[in-house]
Amino acid sequence: MLKIRTIKKTAAPRLANRSTLVKVLYDIARLTGIAEKYNTAGCRYELVVAMIGRRTMKRLNTTFLGHNWDTDVLAFNLDEPMTQAAEETVQTIGEIYLCPAIGEQAAKQYNTTIARELTLYAIHGMLHLAGMTDASPPERAIMQERQEDILSELQTRHNLEEIFE
Repeated sequence: MLKIRTIKKTAAPRLANRSTLVKVLYDIARLTGIAEKYNTAGCRYELVVAMIGRRTMKRLNTTFLGHNWDTDVLAFNLDEPMTQAAEETVQTIGEIYLCPAIGEQAAKQYNTTIARELTLYAIHGMLHLAGMTDASPPERAIMQERQEDILSELQTRHNLEEIFE
C-alpha cells in the first residue's frame, strides 16, 4: 500500500485545501503507474512530496546533482525491493521536492496559475520515479506530452485552483 506524505516548508503560497492536494497526488501516482507498482499486499510504502524554498532547492540541486542553481522540481528515487521480513516497516520509495517560488514566477511568465505549475512539477517528479527520463530532446517531448495528458485528466476530476490561495 502506498501512502503519500506532504510537507510544506515555505510560507507562500498558502495551502487552502490539503484534502484536494492529497487526492490529486494520489491520482498522479495512479496515472503514472506508481500506485500500482507499490500495491503489494502486506507491504507499506511512502512517497514524500515536499514544498520548499529557493535556497533549500538550490542547496539540494547543488549537493545531489552538482548544479549551482535553484530549480522547479527534484525527484529522488529511493526504491529498493522490500522483503517479506520488512513488512512491519514503512519503506520510503522516493522524495519529490517542489519549489512554489519558482512556480509563482513561471505562472506569471506563462500566464497560468501556481496550482497548475505545481501540479505539473508533481507530475514531472512522479514520472521520473516511474522511470521516465528527459535527458534528450525526444525524451523531453515524450515526457511533456505525458505530463499534459495527465494534467488534462486531473483537471476533469479536480478543481486544482482550490488547493492554494
